[in-house]
Amino acid sequence: MAGVADNPDDCAGPGAAGRPYRAPMARAPDVLVARAAVVAGPERPAVIGLCGPVGSGKSHLAGLLAQRFSAVRLSTDDYLPDYHATPEHLRDEPDRADLPRLLANLTDLRQGRPTVAPVWCFHAHARVGERAVQPPPPEAAPRLVVVEGIHALHASLRGVLDVKVVLTAPASVRWARWEHLEATGQRGWGVAVAHAFFHAVAEPVFSRHAHGPGGYLAVADVVVDNSDFVPPPSGVSQG
Repeated sequence: MAGVADNPDDCAGPGAAGRPYRAPMARAPDVLVARAAVVAGPERPAVIGLCGPVGSGKSHLAGLLAQRFSAVRLSTDDYLPDYHATPEHLRDEPDRADLPRLLANLTDLRQGRPTVAPVWCFHAHARVGERAVQPPPPEAAPRLVVVEGIHALHASLRGVLDVKVVLTAPASVRWARWEHLEATGQRGWGVAVAHAFFHAVAEPVFSRHAHGPGGYLAVADVVVDNSDFVPPPSGVSQG
């Protein structure tokens, strides 16, 4: 497959003919770190944006980067609106999320400053508090900040993103992952409500913002294929 990474040393360059670099999930951490290392340094960390539809593996990949490379994580989920005050069909729209605060938090971390981020709960479906977030430690190599979520590549955030990534997987695979989270009590809706939201809101909203000129796929540096279904262990999301 053209553009799939076989050697981590080759991962920093562009894909064929200016297209995004394509990599399987198993190679994604090495691909992304190789790209980020080009810009990360003592002066500031590199910021990686992980975007994709529900269940594509954004949280899973962010977790791998945190575990292996001490990346600092933010999630666009924490900037969602309170669902009780937001019509259902608008809950995933980026203009209802607190993206200005996310941009401010990312700017702080990119400049080596601590920041205070919101905390949103999937059982309350609302913001429930705040947390202090420290920038990557100087000894981390490379220094990484990762922001993951369905709108992590939104136009308002692109100015602070050094590596822009879209994860992909078939809708049936992605729904199976979300179904697992609901069936095991890791999310607060239950399977039937989540299934309706997946098809009526989550899928069409992401598709509208991902495709077309200026969409998330059009600006991606790397596209990661995460088609294989492996149900995550309890407490670990593949969002």
